[in-house]
Amino acid sequence: MKRLGKKRRKPAKKTLLLLVSIFILLALVFLRLSESKGVSNFDDCVAAGYKVFEEEDPQRCVSPDGRVFVAKIDFKPVASAATAGAPDVKNIDFVVVVQSSGPSSTKLSTAVRSQAEWQDVWGRLYAGIDPLPPLLPIDFTKEMLVAVADGARPTSGFSTKINNITQTSSQLIVGATAFGPGKNCKTTALPQREANYYNVVRLPFSKLPVSFDIKSELRDC
Repeated sequence: MKRLGKKRRKPAKKTLLLLVSIFILLALVFLRLSESKGVSNFDDCVAAGYKVFEEEDPQRCVSPDGRVFVAKIDFKPVASAATAGAPDVKNIDFVVVVQSSGPSSTKLSTAVRSQAEWQDVWGRLYAGIDPLPPLLPIDFTKEMLVAVADGARPTSGFSTKINNITQTSSQLIVGATAFGPGKNCKTTALPQREANYYNVVRLPFSKLPVSFDIKSELRDC
């Protein structure tokens, strides 16, 4: 009987060790995911020590919750064909809020002027990520947002940039470029899911209608 008692205690110890190991693993995963919530751009992602694909152009950094951040690309502002030579046109300063990519397949170009609209666009951009990253605070009494998303892409090497925003007497015109990889660029296939590359900027609030002048361009590496 004593021998049987000893044999029964061994599986209990193994089960306890397994449960402890699982608990530690889950705690580490939760910690990493919690840390990644404060990451909102490529520089933040690199500073947090997450994986960077340095061989790609542009470089990408991937956070533990699956978000992909693309390095900034130096480019010259692209003049909007809609405003070329037009009188009473002025450039509007803006600040980048989000420059990233994710698993969402949403393709959009829209102005955001309220918290409800921002919540909707945020959910569409980060669809497929659970939990959603915290909604970035915007004072819609003073500011508004403009968002452009290119839709799902099967490989790396894409990016979306809002180049300029101009104002006429009757509207705001957003000039943007959807970049794609040229034939000499090294790209990585995304077998698990496609990626959507998007750009969101904030600017002074305006009630003027917003139109979009979006160009497609291949960028050689």
